[in-house]
Amino acid sequence: MPNKLVLKLKNHLSAPVETECDLVYLISRVRKLLDRNEPTTLVNLRMYCNWALHIDLERPGTTLHFLEKIDGFIRRKISGYQRPETGPETFSPLEEYRLFREFVYFDAFREQLRELLKFYKLPTEVCDDDERWFAFVGAYVGVIEDGTLSAGNSKRLQAVATVTLSKGRVLPPKHHVPFKIRWDIVLKDGRTCRIEVDATPKLKMIFHGITILPAR
Repeated sequence: MPNKLVLKLKNHLSAPVETECDLVYLISRVRKLLDRNEPTTLVNLRMYCNWALHIDLERPGTTLHFLEKIDGFIRRKISGYQRPETGPETFSPLEEYRLFREFVYFDAFREQLRELLKFYKLPTEVCDDDERWFAFVGAYVGVIEDGTLSAGNSKRLQAVATVTLSKGRVLPPKHHVPFKIRWDIVLKDGRTCRIEVDATPKLKMIFHGITILPAR
């Protein structure tokens, strides 16, 4: 007999995931599937699911793989963290490009959610269709807004203390979501690196702005 959880997800995925309620329902069921440890390599998907279901995440086992990428970017770009032993060569332009793709499109989230859905032979339109995915991203940012990521007292992060995601100013319809996506990266010296991103998919362009806010 087909698994009830998989059947519920199949029914839910028959329509676009456009509202925060739709998204929370989907994420909570996906999280249950992840608890079965099949497959076990979906670390990005697990983090994003946990972030939607909890206000703050601070366990290194959940967040560190993502925060280390942000830490590498900060060490490469932000004054005060560029040291000879951890210089610019440790975070390549390609890694920076991929990080900004993640900031705006949530590529790793998308690919790993697709992988899990395919594993259970569930519909993948939410990941395959750009418009459906952009609606999903818009709802997701609303759900996790103002929640934080950290890694406790991990010494593997040299620059980053916490990361918070929120909505920025409203944008016109041509953009992939109707607002700028704001990443506030609080640094260990008290400053905040604010990165705001948006994209116009038809023009295949990603826009970003970086502002360094002084320590409070």
